[in-house]
Amino acid sequence: NALTGTIRELSLVRRALSPAELALWAAYAPTRSSTSLVRDVGGDAGFYSGLSHWYDFTDRGALFTDTTGTTPVSAAIDPGGRLGRDASQSTTSARPVWVSGGISGQGAEWDGVDDTLSLTATQPTGASTWIIVAGNQDPSVGSHVVAGAASRILLTAPGYDSFPAYATAHPSIGNAGDVTVPNQDTGATDANYVVVRRQGSAWSVCAADGACDTSEVNATALSISRIGQAQDGAGFADWWMDGRVRLIMRWNHYLSDDAVARVRSHICARWPEAC
Repeated sequence: NALTGTIRELSLVRRALSPAELALWAAYAPTRSSTSLVRDVGGDAGFYSGLSHWYDFTDRGALFTDTTGTTPVSAAIDPGGRLGRDASQSTTSARPVWVSGGISGQGAEWDGVDDTLSLTATQPTGASTWIIVAGNQDPSVGSHVVAGAASRILLTAPGYDSFPAYATAHPSIGNAGDVTVPNQDTGATDANYVVVRRQGSAWSVCAADGACDTSEVNATALSISRIGQAQDGAGFADWWMDGRVRLIMRWNHYLSDDAVARVRSHICARWPEAC
């Protein structure tokens, strides 16, 4: 019997989902749907498995200047996050500016003053993986790419505090690792590929050249509620995102080294300058 009807969303998962995963899936209530939680695409089968947040600031088809998602981006942006995890900003002057020039130059530009995008959902606890392609333009300190009330992932400026430029992740009770980023300067098109993973209390922060800091042990997860705004608290007022963000992805589990390598291959093909 052939189907007569409308399919709004169909997800095929090649494993048994845990009760916690099913609860997360049932709680998703996006204002508009884009892709399913699991996608199986050719040689990248499994590439998107468990992906819960995906903000591609070079994908014009997912970027809009209005919160209803009807006006495609041209300058200031209010992007629709993939998987229904939308990021938005109702104040026009606080929206980052979308840059359209060439694939190497494309991205969302934050001004380091008040630009921020709020996320519809903060990060749940448990194992997770963040992969970010972004660049810092602040020559004196650095930029919080993503942050929450007590968490952040940041890129520092070259020479900040007598150290080379580096990426670091901080959950609410302290450091979760840092690593020198080889491609980070303060130019407008600078980009770095950064991987942050958590499995239990073990953290790793890795850069594009394969260097990783796996020395940190911290039981607290990152709690992220916005893109571009500095973490709340005294001493962080100057750490608003100043620079260009290309891509932010988050998985609900710890990606294996093989899976991370697959993602890296995809990213390096798109942005060789980040690798």
